[in-house]
Amino acid sequence: MQKFGAFTVSLGPRMEIGDSDFMNEYFGVSASEAAANGRITPYKAKGGVKSVGAAGAVTYDVSDAWSVTAFGAYNRLVGEAADSPVAKKLGTKDAFTAGAGLSYSFGVDW
Repeated sequence: MQKFGAFTVSLGPRMEIGDSDFMNEYFGVSASEAAANGRITPYKAKGGVKSVGAAGAVTYDVSDAWSVTAFGAYNRLVGEAADSPVAKKLGTKDAFTAGAGLSYSFGVDW
């Protein structure tokens, strides 16, 4: 994170991990699900690294109270998640995110 006057810029790597329950919920395929779909085979995902990528944001301080932020990120599925038939045949291994936010900061005297 680096400030340039009213702007704050941040950029950095990202890594997401999940245990076997999480990985199976989103990337696992049961035998009945595979039979109902017909295009994919059963798959049991183990826990581990789900994705790697990078994210960045730029915040502009409009005033002491108000700021606006624009952000973006890229994530690539790896390991068990990337090997899943959900990603290989039904989805994609790449994910892009972008957004904007408006913030108001205030103080509270206790």
